[in-house]
Amino acid sequence: IMQQALKAQAILSEKFGVSVDVWSAPSYQLLRNEALEADRWSLLHPGETPRIPLVTQLLAEPASRGPIVAVSDWVRAWPE
Repeated sequence: IMQQALKAQAILSEKFGVSVDVWSAPSYQLLRNEALEADRWSLLHPGETPRIPLVTQLLAEPASRGPIVAVSDWVRAWPE
């Protein structure tokens, strides 16, 4: 699926002048688990600085402003 994302990147750049970054996420499940754990920790420790999940930190950076397209060949994972 990464090859298709790279092809889409080239098409968007060449035909539409849209700059696109392609990131690799080896495990959406690990990103999800880490985000849920950060949310849980923050809920259980209201007096402390909340933990911010890695995916939230990365997507909050100015360089990662959308649109965002996530691709995977693990179709069963998408309901989450």
